Amino acid sequence: MKCPFCGKETSVEGRFCEHCGRAKDVNESVVQEQNVNGIAIAGFTLSFFMPLLGLIFAIKGKKRQGKGTGLWIPALILSILGLPLRLLFFVMIVMSLFV
Repeated sequence: MKCPFCGKETSVEGRFCEHCGRAKDVNESVVQEQNVNGIAIAGFTLSFFMPLLGLIFAIKGKKRQGKGTGLWIPALILSILGLPLRLLFFVMIVMSLFV
């Protein structure tokens, strides 16, 4: 029997392919292909740590469709708020070095 996913020969007994690990019978397994907007999700995550990159990813994520698309809005807001705060923090640290 050939696996419908990887095309390699597998044993008849057993529900899963020994090579790729997927269920051999497509009807038994629930195969759902999810369209995920990874760019918007990455923009949201990056907005906490690196606001400039979060801003770039949020703008790019706006144009894509899929699950997580709505995250570009909070990513944009957090990045816009985070940039001046990070800059202020950086200036305060630099000024404290010279005082």
